[in-house]
Amino acid sequence: INVGTICVLGIIFAPAIVSAIAPGFLAMPEKFSLTVLLTRIMFPFLLFISLASIIMGALNARRVFFTPALAPAMLNIAIITTVILFASKIEHPIIAAAAGVAIGGLIQFAFQLPSFFKNGYSLSPEYDFRHPGLKKMSVLVFPATMGMAVAQINIFISTILASYLAAGSITYLYYSMLLPLSFQSSP
Repeated sequence: INVGTICVLGIIFAPAIVSAIAPGFLAMPEKFSLTVLLTRIMFPFLLFISLASIIMGALNARRVFFTPALAPAMLNIAIITTVILFASKIEHPIIAAAAGVAIGGLIQFAFQLPSFFKNGYSLSPEYDFRHPGLKKMSVLVFPATMGMAVAQINIFISTILASYLAAGSITYLYYSMLLPLSFQSSP
């Protein structure tokens, strides 16, 4: 199953996904509907950011760092620009931010393409299933996935519980999870 398929399924099954992640929103139909809409608008971001990350890794492998390092700024610029241009013109201004996320992901991907092609890459995938690195990676992917899954499951359960609390609780939870990162990345 590929990321494009996951995005399409995510858009189709957004109500079920929102129900699973934020069951507390079911008691508030307008909030639930808006969350489903925002989910559908932002799902394409997964495809674009996945492609952008692959290109970023390929460019870094060729020791090209400037363009991949600048690409995430394109996401921020797109979100800010979309909010400035459209938030005051629509009923729910948050929709402008969601659209900015999807557009920003596309721009982040597209921004790296010229450098990607300039460095000899193409968008046609090439597979060598006998490459020794592939076997090594396949052995390491399971423990790495399990290690990361623990943190994601914790976030998932915390989000479910916070969805039953007062408005803003999920945001507070998100910021509290970011707080330790600020200490780790501070000089």
